[in-house]
Amino acid sequence: MVGERGRGSVAVGVVALIAIGLILVGGVVAVRQLRSRPKALSESVGLSDRSYEVGECITWDQGSEGLESNRAETVPCSEEHLREVIGVIELDDVRGDFPSEAEWVRLKRRCNPMVVVHLGTYVNSGLNPLGQGTIKPSSSTWADGDRQLVCELGLRQMDLAAKRARVRVSFRGRVRDLDLLSPFEAGDCLRWSDDEFGTVPCTEPHQYEVSGIIDLHASATKADTASEAARVAERSCPGQLGSHLGEPVPTGVVSTYIPMDQLDLDGGVRGLVCLAARFLGVEPVELTAPL
Repeated sequence: MVGERGRGSVAVGVVALIAIGLILVGGVVAVRQLRSRPKALSESVGLSDRSYEVGECITWDQGSEGLESNRAETVPCSEEHLREVIGVIELDDVRGDFPSEAEWVRLKRRCNPMVVVHLGTYVNSGLNPLGQGTIKPSSSTWADGDRQLVCELGLRQMDLAAKRARVRVSFRGRVRDLDLLSPFEAGDCLRWSDDEFGTVPCTEPHQYEVSGIIDLHASATKADTASEAARVAERSCPGQLGSHLGEPVPTGVVSTYIPMDQLDLDGGVRGLVCLAARFLGVEPVELTAPL
């Protein structure tokens, strides 16, 4: 799961980068409103100045100054929106001063059971097209007695530039009704470092190019375990590479994939990501153009 694995390599060719190991197929490779503030229905109100209810779909003007400057409004879920509210938690048992960042990490985990109730199996993995989010009190509203933590779901942002600018992905419909396979698609170029994992324009430095996505819930590629998913990848990703780049595959380009662990599979992730890359030993070569 992205964020929980280190970077390294294994003698048989396993390369783990920022949160996900890569295996060569050929060798195994913020904020809440004061309670007295009204809830916005049709007008745009600061994200920090409104209340939320379960089932609401919200959107806001996505500026470059962060959540504090955004303007939020409730819209019908059939319209373009950024987040769906799946729970509102009262933190009345949390006493004292505004929690530290480490404490907020722990408190936000209280949203996890609500995600499971709402979606069924779910894992907050970089391979999951749905991402989990929260809106927490600000230090000023906390001082005024605000203890509500809002739990949200939306599409995962994998574009690194947009992620840095805190730009969310818009969508239509309720998250539980979306038929989503992967946050990636063929042709995406991926940059992985010790600090970042996501897509970039293929003219910028990157290490991998997505050659295809395989649905592990399809009858021909059904996989319920990590070992079964690996076998599907070893059997199917080379064909994805040929379809993506054409035959014969350019010299030096190797078929790779992002292996799934059991948490991914048990958490409902079904999109197996096939990749193309050039390698120098077990390290991927940095690229600055599409393969």
